[in-house]
Amino acid sequence: MTFRDVRWLMLVLVLAGCTAQVSPPSTYLLRPDPTPDRDACVDAVRLGEVTVAPYLDADGIVVETDPGVLRPARQHRWAEPLAPALKRYLQVGLREATGCQVIAQLHLSGDVATRIDILLHQLHATMAGEVHLVAEYRLGRGGESGESLSLHEFAAVEVLSADGYAGIVEAHARLLDALAAHIAAELKTTQRHP
Repeated sequence: MTFRDVRWLMLVLVLAGCTAQVSPPSTYLLRPDPTPDRDACVDAVRLGEVTVAPYLDADGIVVETDPGVLRPARQHRWAEPLAPALKRYLQVGLREATGCQVIAQLHLSGDVATRIDILLHQLHATMAGEVHLVAEYRLGRGGESGESLSLHEFAAVEVLSADGYAGIVEAHARLLDALAAHIAAELKTTQRHP
């Protein structure tokens, strides 16, 4: 084999490496399990704003690679923007946990007994195999300009029960279920002691 043949062979190998196909990213939906409607209370609850910390607005599922270093995954992404997906998930979770009709429209004519606004400060995985959720929520009475009844905080950690990003998404769902149950318990306490 001549030097010229070796150069051509190396050029072909380099070009073949450049044209290798990269697998498409995996996308994940955050969806609650469907539950039958079972409105057990008279008053409806309005789920107002559900906002997320700016770092969660990324398409990729966020992982803390070192303390305080957060990276959205390139190949493992949410199939839809996270804030609206969280709102729908929590709407169903709150309906399940409270037995009340949970209305997710911000601007709705007429009053509802209670309004809930939620802010997620943290929702990410760690290299230690955990997912962290830190949130605060406000319970208010009445419509858009309703008075604030109380401000609450919630924090929890869920250990991954399955490997990979699918396990991370499952842990996200379990944490959101726990948040919905916590809010429902607080709602019951508030309704008993207005």
